[in-house]
Amino acid sequence: MQIGGSGCAVTAADDPSDTLNGGGSRLYPIPYLYYAGWLTDEQFPEVINNGTYEIAPLFKKANATVVKGLRLFRSDGSYLTLELRTPSPGFENWPADDPFVNGVIVRIARFSGNSVSNTLVDTTPTGIHGMSDAPLRPGASADDVLSGKRITVSHIDDTGATLEISDSQGSSLADHLLFERSFIEQAVQQNDEGVED
Repeated sequence: MQIGGSGCAVTAADDPSDTLNGGGSRLYPIPYLYYAGWLTDEQFPEVINNGTYEIAPLFKKANATVVKGLRLFRSDGSYLTLELRTPSPGFENWPADDPFVNGVIVRIARFSGNSVSNTLVDTTPTGIHGMSDAPLRPGASADDVLSGKRITVSHIDDTGATLEISDSQGSSLADHLLFERSFIEQAVQQNDEGVED
């Protein structure tokens, strides 16, 4: 499955895991928590190197150093974010067989000086269930064109998810993105600034 390629489209479909975008009483997705300062860089680190990563369930009680999600910088200044949820009483009362608690939720997030936005990625675009089966399931992979990375979910259980992050096959973007990042960030910041008279 490819993210950011020519076959991708942004729709107005609801996000069942985002209370601000059709998710009902669900708790906030990880980009909002990070933007509000409720998660630290340590809890929501940026992936720089390829390797095996583990993330804990987003709303499961843990010490302050536990990684709750991951973010990957993209060539357009956005981030690909990864989070895992588990059923719990109250707002996160998902059925045990729901894809949103049996897969890694993938989003495209944009952070600017005074706002944050996120878009749920449907990692099963050929499925018949729309966004209700959007998360990336164990054994599945997604290639992100704009970060040059492949995300593979190796394992999920009650303690968290194990992910493999590697370069997308045939992509040279990952090799160059770190060096070009400061230029990209400056361009994005300039686009976010308003013109004043």
